[in-house]
Amino acid sequence: MRWFLGLVLGLVALAAVASVAYGHDPRNPGTTVAPTPTIGDSPPLRPSASVNGTNGVRLTLSINATSLSEGQALGISLVDYNTLAYANYLTAVRDWSVGYLSDGPCGTDNQPMGFAVFSGYYLATNASAAAPLPLYAPGGYNCPLLVAGITAYDFSPFSSNAEVYAMCTPNPCFDISVNATDTVSGYWPSPQVGVPMQALQPGVYTVVGGDEWGDILFLHFTVT
Repeated sequence: MRWFLGLVLGLVALAAVASVAYGHDPRNPGTTVAPTPTIGDSPPLRPSASVNGTNGVRLTLSINATSLSEGQALGISLVDYNTLAYANYLTAVRDWSVGYLSDGPCGTDNQPMGFAVFSGYYLATNASAAAPLPLYAPGGYNCPLLVAGITAYDFSPFSSNAEVYAMCTPNPCFDISVNATDTVSGYWPSPQVGVPMQALQPGVYTVVGGDEWGDILFLHFTVT
């Protein structure tokens, strides 16, 4: 009897250890969730985050990895998606939670959203005081046609496609897909043309994605 009781207790302890190591999704007891790496006592690193805005648009920020080796590139994706079953006409309010967001070397182009990368661990409480890394080489770029005075974006139902309304005739000016992707492997430490790119050094980094309706997201990754 004692050996049987010991066996039962051993199995219970083993199950407890497995539960702590891998965890279980409370929404689906049959699903096992693998452990996620952490930075010290900070929240777990994750490759994607979303926020549903009160305007019916969901902002999603994704990265292709939460841990990189020095010299590897980080893939970034940002998208605004209309979750409504009907067209969603949104006035351009320019209510950016943080400044310096862009989706490329030409700024935000005609997009209502952008991202930035910071050296260090930042959240909404301290991101406004941080300076983003210059992700694009100094110099001239062949930027797309930028329209002046954008007044609204009219999203199609269940879509990231939107018509852009601005100071143009006829209106809307054109259609765009409200998403952006880019690859980051370093930054330019000087605004002087010809200065070489500096690779991302070992440490913790923050990726911020936001739109002009005040939605903002934070993801973090490490370089070793």
